[in-house]
Amino acid sequence: MVNHTPDRIKTNINAIDTYPKLILALILLELVLSIILYAIGHFKDNAYARGVGVGLTIAWVTSVVAYISVRVRSKHV
Repeated sequence: MVNHTPDRIKTNINAIDTYPKLILALILLELVLSIILYAIGHFKDNAYARGVGVGLTIAWVTSVVAYISVRVRSKHV
């Protein structure tokens, strides 16, 4: 029987080097949108906009962690 599970997760580490400015711009756009939506939700007392802002903040943190981890791994390859 053949084991089809990989030992390590294989990612295309070189893909991050293809468009690094685009990736950083999208990550910053996500941060800016999250701040704007959270502020709108706070000042207009709109729980929906505030929730979207918080969700985008969580997505931004996830994107930054993924970007940094791929960058670190690409330096060691």
